Amino acid sequence: MSSPSGLLPPGRTPMELAFRRFRKNRKAVVSFFLLVAVGFGTVAVPFLATHEFDRQDYDYVRSAPLWVGEDALQSALLVVENKRLPDHPNTFWMGTDAVGRDLFVRVFKGGRISFAVGLLATAVSVLIGIAYGSISAFAGGKTDLVMMRFVDILYGLPYMFIVIIAMAIFESRSFLLVFLVLGLFGWMTLSRIVRGQVLSLKEREFVEAARALGVSTPAIIMRHIIPNILGPVIVYATLTVPSIMLSESFLSFLGLGISEPETSWGVLINEGARALSPLKVAWWLVTFPGVFLALTLFCLNSVGDGLRDAFDVQQR
Repeated sequence: MSSPSGLLPPGRTPMELAFRRFRKNRKAVVSFFLLVAVGFGTVAVPFLATHEFDRQDYDYVRSAPLWVGEDALQSALLVVENKRLPDHPNTFWMGTDAVGRDLFVRVFKGGRISFAVGLLATAVSVLIGIAYGSISAFAGGKTDLVMMRFVDILYGLPYMFIVIIAMAIFESRSFLLVFLVLGLFGWMTLSRIVRGQVLSLKEREFVEAARALGVSTPAIIMRHIIPNILGPVIVYATLTVPSIMLSESFLSFLGLGISEPETSWGVLINEGARALSPLKVAWWLVTFPGVFLALTLFCLNSVGDGLRDAFDVQQR
């Protein structure tokens, strides 16, 4: 029996309905499982692999992947360079880099860092955006005006330029510094989204009832407002993760991101670009981290689009 227009089916919450609509989006579901597979690989492979991510094998420098079969060319180059032939077989599935490190392990190790930076920086920006937007909307008046004008000023500044300057100031570019800098400069859009949602909710009957019962403003925000704006926040967070991962890769490509001995997909792409040689084009050094980065960004955007459609009120 269908429910009256505008009402939810009996026993179904908005989150449950959104989840059902998301499951019907095949592209989003496949992308989600691909993300899970890549994420699991970034956690498991560095622990299970036979090679350490930073171990150097000088017998196989810029060696092609095992399945390509360039051992003859590798041997010829060693003879030309008056070096001895390797005394052990090539066991590197994705080849090696310019100093003989296993690219297979480094790709998944770098993926772990890229994922962590994207998720943690997004979490920082989401927390700041929710707090700032909620306070601005509830305060209203001149406080709201001043807070939003401050956001407008920040919007007028070039985001990546500020991040590059901030990263260039610090000599030690640690993992903690990278995700904090990216997160601290990425909350402005969400603060506007949250402010708009809170302005539409704070005059609703359930909020008025809470005020009449003497519930404090922070408690109203935590118990009644935030649970009702989780849909747009989740969509925004899902679409922000790939943006921050791309920003981190860009910084690392410029040499301003994660520094050794840690690595990320951006660092690997940068190293691969610098290791390209006219004598031997080591295509695998750029191809594998580039493919994993592109696949991850595509899947994250597909999941974000699926969540956006699932939470769209016009489809309810």
